[in-house]
Amino acid sequence: MTISKDKKYQTRDGREVRIYAVDGRNGSDVHGAVYSADGWTPAAWREDGKYWAYKMEEYDLIEVHTAEDVVTAVCLKDETRENRLGLSSEICQALRDAGKMRDGE
Repeated sequence: MTISKDKKYQTRDGREVRIYAVDGRNGSDVHGAVYSADGWTPAAWREDGKYWAYKMEEYDLIEVHTAEDVVTAVCLKDETRENRLGLSSEICQALRDAGKMRDGE
């Protein structure tokens, strides 16, 4: 996995993350911050999203996907063809509608 400033991430243990830069060097290629009860704390990761300090896997980056991302992964936009899981167009539409509600649309 290559980290991008255009995607949303969280730590493996579920903390919100901000990515500021992805062009660092020497094992801390990604610069950002992690949110905790005390506020935002600066942090750095390797280019693959692993936390710069070994043995601290809970700080590794995990990409966050929206509900729409998940629906798109299983339902084709073109409902005239069978979707990836064989779901009916009605089920795919219900999943899209539920995802919009979840994502706050």
